[in-house]
Parts: sequence; structure tokens; C-alpha cells
Amino acid sequence: MSKLPSITGLKREDFKDAPDWIDRFLSPLNTFMRTVYEALNGNLTFGDNISGFVKEFTITAGAAAENNTTEFVHGLKRQPTGLLIMQVTQVSSNYAPITSAVTLSWRRGVGSIVIDAITGLTNGTQYTFRVLVI
Repeated sequence: MSKLPSITGLKREDFKDAPDWIDRFLSPLNTFMRTVYEALNGNLTFGDNISGFVKEFTITAGAAAENNTTEFVHGLKRQPTGLLIMQVTQVSSNYAPITSAVTLSWRRGVGSIVIDAITGLTNGTQYTFRVLVI
């Protein structure tokens, strides 16, 4: 992406011959320009600008991947198109890093996300997941 322009607003002095109504026009235009400029200047946030959300949940792993299931409401105004694992942590006072690949199988339910299986977990161990639903 190219650099942002140095102009972040327009001044009345730039339009000396303009009628008086230009002041009423410039005020909301400049507010809009400043807001967009600030957002595109490193302040664009995922939560405010992308149709998606982060969900956290905790499960206790079963012996097989098919035992590791959960379901939650998505609340999006459209059908979700993806679910990405952002973080998986073991919940214990004796923390150990997860050394095997953790993957999950999911599908869309009626207004919900259904996780049918999660691989790479140790039976009987509790895990907290942070996923991104887009």
C-alpha cells in the first residue's frame, strides 16, 4: 500500500470564493477524513472493522478426537466461512507446552458453530482454546 497523503482536512481559507454554506459542509467532511486517516495510519482494528469474532472455550480432552466436541452460537448476520485456531493452552498448575499439532473439524449449525472433533490433545487434560470465527 502506498503512503497516506499529508492532507488530513480542508480549510475554509482554501475556498475563499465559496459561499457561506461551505463551512457547514467542511466540518463533517473533515471529521470523516480525520477518522479514515487515523484508521488507515496504523489504527485499523480487527474487532471494529471485520465481520467476525474471537471465541474462547475450555474442554477436557477425551481419549479420541471425536470425544472433544463443543458448540457455541456465532451471532453473525451471515454464515461463517472459517474458523481459525489462535491459541491453545493447557489448563494446569503444572503447565507443559503442547508438542503435537492441534487441529479441529467444524461445521455450521443453525446459528451456531459445531466442533465435531479436536486432535492432538492428551486424554483427561483440560485446555482453553481461542478461535477466530470469520
